Amino acid sequence: MTAGADGGAFYDDATLQTNIANNTTAITAETTRATAAENAIQADVDANETAATNAINAVQTDVDTNEADADAAIAAANTAIALKEDAANKSTNVALGTSDVDFPTQNAVKTYVDAQVAGSTQVIVSTDADNDVTAGADGGAFYDDAALQTNIANNTTAITAETARATAAENAIQADVDANETAATNAINAVQTDVDTNEADADAAIALKEDATNKSTNVALGTSDDAFPTQNAVKTYVDAQVAGSTQVIVSTDADNDVTAGADGGAFYDDAALQTNIANNTTAITAETTRATAAENAIQADVDANETAATNAINAVQTDVDTNEADADAAIALKEDATNKSTNVALGTSDDAFPTQNAVKTYVDAQVAGSTQVIVSTDADNDVTAGADGGAFYDDAALQTNIANNTTAITAETTRATAAENAIQADVDANETTATNAINTVQTDVDTNEADADAAIAAANTAIALKEDAANKSTNVALGTSDDAFPTQNAVKTYVDTQVLASDQIIVSTDVDNDVTAGADGGAFYDDAALQTNIANNTTAITAETTRATAAENAIQADVDANETAATNAINTVQTDVNTNEADADAAIAAANTAIALKEDAANKSANVALGTSDDAFPTQNAVKTYVDAQVLASDQIIVSTDADNDVTAGADGGAFYDDAALQTNIANNTTAITAETTRATAAENAIQADVDANETAATNAINAVQTDVNTNEADADAAIALKEDAANKSDAVDLGDTTPSATLFPTQNAVKTYVDTQISGIIGGSVTTLSQNNTSGVISYVNESAVTQTADVISTDANNDVTPGTDGGAFYNSMVKAIGKVNALGIVVKGTTGVTVVKQIGLGHYRVNLPVGTVADANYIIQLSQPGRGGLGNDDPGISYSNQTATGFDVIMGDNDNGGTDRARFDSEFMFVILDL
Repeated sequence: MTAGADGGAFYDDATLQTNIANNTTAITAETTRATAAENAIQADVDANETAATNAINAVQTDVDTNEADADAAIAAANTAIALKEDAANKSTNVALGTSDVDFPTQNAVKTYVDAQVAGSTQVIVSTDADNDVTAGADGGAFYDDAALQTNIANNTTAITAETARATAAENAIQADVDANETAATNAINAVQTDVDTNEADADAAIALKEDATNKSTNVALGTSDDAFPTQNAVKTYVDAQVAGSTQVIVSTDADNDVTAGADGGAFYDDAALQTNIANNTTAITAETTRATAAENAIQADVDANETAATNAINAVQTDVDTNEADADAAIALKEDATNKSTNVALGTSDDAFPTQNAVKTYVDAQVAGSTQVIVSTDADNDVTAGADGGAFYDDAALQTNIANNTTAITAETTRATAAENAIQADVDANETTATNAINTVQTDVDTNEADADAAIAAANTAIALKEDAANKSTNVALGTSDDAFPTQNAVKTYVDTQVLASDQIIVSTDVDNDVTAGADGGAFYDDAALQTNIANNTTAITAETTRATAAENAIQADVDANETAATNAINTVQTDVNTNEADADAAIAAANTAIALKEDAANKSANVALGTSDDAFPTQNAVKTYVDAQVLASDQIIVSTDADNDVTAGADGGAFYDDAALQTNIANNTTAITAETTRATAAENAIQADVDANETAATNAINAVQTDVNTNEADADAAIALKEDAANKSDAVDLGDTTPSATLFPTQNAVKTYVDTQISGIIGGSVTTLSQNNTSGVISYVNESAVTQTADVISTDANNDVTPGTDGGAFYNSMVKAIGKVNALGIVVKGTTGVTVVKQIGLGHYRVNLPVGTVADANYIIQLSQPGRGGLGNDDPGISYSNQTATGFDVIMGDNDNGGTDRARFDSEFMFVILDL
């Protein structure tokens, strides 16, 4: 309880209002966040499914086109090759030789035949089918199978060599794959050890720091040994303590629920509040139980589909994410150096903290003695002074906020249940393909952990410069330490001892009065139970938010796994496409090379006299006609008697040799070589493709982790750079009187010594006063010489809409109460704080929710607009509102150019402006 303007006991429920508003904001924010997250996840799932289908179809079309082109090119090449004779087989040997592959030129044939057929009238070579005999050195029929035997031996050797080479290549590739797997396993184990060590080091360093959650805006300061007050809390408390006594006990301000008891003391009964808070606690507990059960069922279904490999990979990833989250959370709890204020009037900010010079200057100007205690300084007193100085406490807003919280909890329960069911259906649909992609996360996730270690080491170095929580002192006498810094309660208790006590009866003795007399006789009201209940509500809301976030993150991880699986599948198909294209290019190049080696059909000659050309090659008929003409009357030896001649006489007496068996053997060897080469090449390509895929997956995973590490390092560096360095701590007991500093902050002993000196100097000296007229807003200051000086808060110029508020401060009531821009998903892109939008079931339907108190009633003005369509699609859009209440309204959008039928609704971006008097 503090003193009001007229000196009466005053209770300000600002902190309760803030807590309840924070609860309302938290519920609204959680509803907005959960809705946005679920819509984003659903959109992400749908987009992934569409993108994956389109990408796979595009790749498949590319594959089909490439295969068709390759098949056509290869078929054309094969057709051309089949028509050609290899130019390498063309021989100008006039002795012709024994090759079954070479073909003689026109001149070679003519020269050979001319030499062999002179004077012959006898058939030299049999005309029986399948005769491969040629003329021997003595003109007789001759066939030497040495070349064929050599060919067969060479084929056998080639088969053996190819088998040995392929086996060695396959073993080498397999050894490479095995080595990669071993290296990956070793790397993951080493990184896991590194992650565990980093986590332990970070936890130990973070545990020593002061949490920003201990910052308190309680203007009564309280008795906590953990909380530390903001600039505004200290200023408000000190201002209230240095004011004079003899004021009105109970404020006459409107909406004051504190009344005068039978003996005139301040009186307030919080029984109804306690009942409402208990009801809210029960509702929160029931909702948490229901939501937890629903999510546990969803999680159980997801877990049932996960394999052992997935669990192992998630364990490693969770460890990394936890370390990152812990570091971010710890850093986020620190006080930012940007909140340091050099304002010598301290101001009313609940975020800024004053410098040594700012505190000194303000205290020098404000410290004055008190002659009477109006409001008790006992711990946990929440009563404040009204505009007339009387004790004031208004629970109307609390009652409204409690009712609104109850409604919001019920609405959130309904919405969350529907969203969870929709997400579960989508997860079930995607679950089959999701598990196939999880193994890709395992490969080399933490290869670049060394970079993270360096970042953590840098963070630890920066943390070492911060003020340790071990230096926090609860000594209510403050002490003389230049290292310790005092808690909120220690400072409050010390300052309280400087204030003179009153002997006036302040508190009523009526039945059911929750306001009691403090130890110093002042009016006292302890809202600890209310605070506890509100804190429990806050904790329950926070727990629900954490739980819902975790559930959504788990679903998002599942969706991300689906995306990874789709990406890997597309990459695999693309690799196949690239391989097909390379194979086709190689086949076409080989065909072109083979074609270049073939004999041109233009060189084919039908000249029956053969001629002497070394480029032309004779047709079958040309050779036959020429030979037939030359062999008439020949009497040469038909079958050579040379050693190793396998030629015999045919049925017509001509030389005969059938090499069918040799040809079959050669063909079989050739087929065997081709089959072995094909098999070995396929095996090597398959193994190589596997190795390449592993390398690609490893590279992608490493790049992703490196990006994550770099982001974490940058975030940590940025957060650490905003913290206050211990080097700025000062033990100067004059608080910078001779050398003022806007950088240093004082130690406990420095503050105590300075305050002791200043208070001792004020006692018995001149006293200055500062007051304000709550009607006109004019501020009056009486200096040490009793001279009064005034300052106008409100201008007296014509047409000034600024008027004095109930506390004398400048007040302006704007007609614009809320604005907002909303996208088609129902997410507020930009808008007034506290305004939320919920996408309703069906197209083109949204609900805009206004914070309680935004408008006076349900008759405010709504202005709506939406983007133009440029004559395309829904080219005659319409937008309207309905269901207008004091806390919100519905927005409906659709196309109006469809005759007498109902509006064709569609989702769209829109904007709104709310006006009220």
